[in-house]
Amino acid sequence: MQPDKIVVVNMGDPLFTGRKRQQKLYRHHTGYPGGLKTFSFKEVMMKNPDRVLHEAIMGMLPKHHVDKRKELIEKNVVTFMGNWHDYDFLPQFTDPVPEDLNEFIALHKDDSVLKYFDTRDGKIPEEFKDFEVDLDPEIGYTPGVMKKQ
Repeated sequence: MQPDKIVVVNMGDPLFTGRKRQQKLYRHHTGYPGGLKTFSFKEVMMKNPDRVLHEAIMGMLPKHHVDKRKELIEKNVVTFMGNWHDYDFLPQFTDPVPEDLNEFIALHKDDSVLKYFDTRDGKIPEEFKDFEVDLDPEIGYTPGVMKKQ
């Protein structure tokens, strides 16, 4: 019997209740006398963020066969730091955002419908001379939005 795969997104900033972010400690022993190592949540997130989730899952599984528990988690739990994952056959929980949103929606200087500028001194920049200026009478200065003709 093959266990299901688990995909976890947003592991870069996990949600904790209470004061666990400040107080939670992760411990392991090196095997040498006096070899108890203790790390705070902040240190673990910088070094290995997957450990936070893996230890939480390990605490929920039966306590016998420790090696089997670790192997099951490492094989079947996949974590992603961002808001989306790389698996095409699974639905995305959030929509991926492109690197440059302006290029994605094809918003270039020549294609845009609205142009924004601030002319508190009353001088209109040269690149906006051809546009019709819409003035708002309730505002004391030009709002800076012009419609393209």
